Amino acid sequence: MPDRSKPSGIQRAIAEHLAAEIRRRREWDEAPCLHTLYVDGGQPRLGVIALPDAVWASGRPAQVLLALAGAGNDVTRLLQAAAPAALYGVAFRCEAWGITAPQGDEAAVRKMIEDGNARRVSERPDRIEVRQIWAVDRARTTYMASQERGSGGVTTDIRRPEPGMDHTGDIFAGLDRLVSAFLGVTLPARSLRMPGARP
Repeated sequence: MPDRSKPSGIQRAIAEHLAAEIRRRREWDEAPCLHTLYVDGGQPRLGVIALPDAVWASGRPAQVLLALAGAGNDVTRLLQAAAPAALYGVAFRCEAWGITAPQGDEAAVRKMIEDGNARRVSERPDRIEVRQIWAVDRARTTYMASQERGSGGVTTDIRRPEPGMDHTGDIFAGLDRLVSAFLGVTLPARSLRMPGARP
């Protein structure tokens, strides 16, 4: 029986492919980009969904992504018609402000989460500029690769759809909706609540 606590080979390959996409980018201050994610013969690859820069200039990238994902039945039918059999998920790349908290400092972690939820990260003096790419696959496993500006290092994260372990927020909500629109399926809802916790 496989160990579900560890990422599969395909999941690790997807995370590394996303990290490679971040590493290969040399310029900063780029427009966001929406990607299709494929797995062919066990090998992941990204396609580009070409959108005019004006689309991304119409609002915060996460809000634009949500608007695209909720564009309605006509767009959903077009996405489903365009989805090839090998479509495995959707990815989104953009630059953003990020913050970190010292390991083990629970008060700093709470403040970081609070500021993130209130969209105050850009106001913090300790903010850092990051380039990130997020992805959601057809099983609603989520992936993230991130690089701080001025750093060659890229970190990755893979999370299965388990209560208390989910990535949440506008970007993942938008990607969930796009995967659902492309594939004609409904993905399970996201939750930060731990199993057995009271609502």
